[in-house]
Amino acid sequence: KETKKRIAKECVHDESIGAHFVELKGVAVDLERLRRWLAKVLWAHIKVKENEGQKEEKKTESTSFVMRMKGLLRVKDSTERHYLQAVQELFEITTGPRWSQQERDASSKIVIIGQRLDAKALEKGLRGCCVAVDDSSASSR
Repeated sequence: KETKKRIAKECVHDESIGAHFVELKGVAVDLERLRRWLAKVLWAHIKVKENEGQKEEKKTESTSFVMRMKGLLRVKDSTERHYLQAVQELFEITTGPRWSQQERDASSKIVIIGQRLDAKALEKGLRGCCVAVDDSSASSR
């Protein structure tokens, strides 16, 4: 019983942490735009001291802090799936297998986990990384 009491005291639920799911239908992700947006969002809480190259946290109570992102991306001018993974300020986008003919109209799906997330701003930012799907490239998949 003592162990359970001790664990219960150590567990604290932080109401400011949440998750947001974004689905981007009928569009394709522009990888260069996405990389710029990810850098802006994931590195927003880091300030680099001039001439010293040292990182310094500049997080405030109102600042969104993205802890984790995972996504399956439909990418402009590509017939392959792309996977997004991010942990705090680190991210990578890797390629996977080709989309099947049945999946040619697949949408991108992204999950964002973080603290004090501004869901509307994150979704707007992600949509700003997208381009209209060219019907001719979609049919050639």
